[in-house]
Amino acid sequence: MVRAETMTSACRTTLSCGRETAEHALSQEGQRIQCMHTSLVAETGAYGYRWWTGGVWLDSEVFMTQQLAYPDPPLAESAIRLRPWTLRDVSSVEQASHAPYIPTVTSVPSAYTDEKGRAWIGRQWQRLADGQGMSLCIADAHTDVALGFVGISVEYRARGRASLGYWVVPEARGRGVATAAVRLLSAWAFSTLGIPRLELLIEPDNLASQRVAERAGFQVEGVLRSYEEFRGRRADLIMYSRLATDLPDHRDILHGRVFTGAGDYARWIERYREYYRAKSGLSLFPGTLNLRLDDPYELPAGKVIRLEGAEYGSRVSVSILPVRLFDWPAFVLRPDLKQGASAEDAADRLSTLELAADVKLRDAYGLEDGDDVKVVVI
Repeated sequence: MVRAETMTSACRTTLSCGRETAEHALSQEGQRIQCMHTSLVAETGAYGYRWWTGGVWLDSEVFMTQQLAYPDPPLAESAIRLRPWTLRDVSSVEQASHAPYIPTVTSVPSAYTDEKGRAWIGRQWQRLADGQGMSLCIADAHTDVALGFVGISVEYRARGRASLGYWVVPEARGRGVATAAVRLLSAWAFSTLGIPRLELLIEPDNLASQRVAERAGFQVEGVLRSYEEFRGRRADLIMYSRLATDLPDHRDILHGRVFTGAGDYARWIERYREYYRAKSGLSLFPGTLNLRLDDPYELPAGKVIRLEGAEYGSRVSVSILPVRLFDWPAFVLRPDLKQGASAEDAADRLSTLELAADVKLRDAYGLEDGDDVKVVVI
């Protein structure tokens, strides 16, 4: 056997992880391809693809129905970890059953009893045993308290696609829990299962779930009309997808609602706009837009332009962050907290944005208080 390493546009197997390198070796049977990122090995020949699983060769169809097991070690990041459900988690199922929306579109019981809660958890275990998919509990990384659900369905795994689902109990919302869980499970599905395409189906009115999908790198493909039935009602669903070959989107996407602010920053911009132009080469318009964010947001230190008050004779030092609003260049303005500021002031600072641009944003887009706005950090 002759061994060689080459660069390819992407791993060429149907179970590729989508990254840019693959190791190739030529043999009499055909071409052997090893994905260097997932440890999957395939051979091609007259029989098509077959996969080396560490002890036996399997053809593609068999491989696609094998190897579904709980991640070991569990998928985790700083705030959450994904683990199998246990009967200790019934209180989370009960919280979900009382949420207004979750029971209407999932199998979570709407009329909760402990017996029904335990039965629901049992069904999550059975999904893995039956090969239908895998259900994981989103648990607090420090307390192990159940915060929600994330799962993958592999009914169409042999065709190279799978679907995800998720929910978070009301008490745990607004902390990025669902986004982190979807990112973790998506990365695992691409790298370990080798699935090329992941899908999410979300109702048009479910804006919170749509934001989770966007933050996790999924893209809108379109609306599927009357696509599914939920407890006797037909529903339109938005199709979101993410491919193994999609480049990770590391941009932060912020969602908030317009509100009328005090306008202090507008006066600051008017007074110091020439200094800012000289420092950054960018212009700011004195008409600003205030947003109340859905989730608190700390400006990334590596992307902000700092204006130190001592440099230009002001008592206020300000961080300025370039963003895009409706595909228009704009800037977030956030002054430093004053000494002795209360915890409430600190929390409010992280939950609000004031934006400026070279147009009057409210007037240009006809925005009114309460309107939903998406901001993309450049």
